[in-house]
Amino acid sequence: MVAKKIGDNAPVGAVFHSRQWTGEILQPNAPGRDPVTTRIIWLSGLEAQNAQAFPRCIYIHGTPEEKTIGRPASYGCIRMKASDIAVLYSQVPLGALVQIIPDRLPKVPKARPAPTTNALVVQSQPPASQQQLEPASASGTLSVEQMRIGGALAAERQKAQGRKATPVLNKGTVAAQSNPRA
Repeated sequence: MVAKKIGDNAPVGAVFHSRQWTGEILQPNAPGRDPVTTRIIWLSGLEAQNAQAFPRCIYIHGTPEEKTIGRPASYGCIRMKASDIAVLYSQVPLGALVQIIPDRLPKVPKARPAPTTNALVVQSQPPASQQQLEPASASGTLSVEQMRIGGALAAERQKAQGRKATPVLNKGTVAAQSNPRA
């Protein structure tokens, strides 16, 4: 169970010693040592065999040694990438039940990148909802109706541009990596 959460306002990569931020910030895979970084989710065991988790300081925490994630490398803690623990920390409440399983998670096939294309999609006529603005009167003023239609058209253009620039995720998913080739 999540007993305590430490690191609310600490920057990603913040180094903790005895649950206090030292003021140091480490980048991923910084050489030399493997301190507790970014956030601390302090666990309390509810089962008899895990009753000493809290006094033993068993945490879910960030590590700068991100290249070793997925292999046992601690004395009971669960180590995560700094960016991942920051997200988890913000989503898990105090008192949340945590189940640690010894098995590996099933492998999930990676999504193939979207094929690149030079095709141009052209819309032959605008939908009926996209009315055209009537020319302004000779005095250069717009009527309330013309301003309303202009605002609606601008909002539709902005939505369309946002859909092109932002990948759409299924509800409840998290984009773990924005550029897999970086």
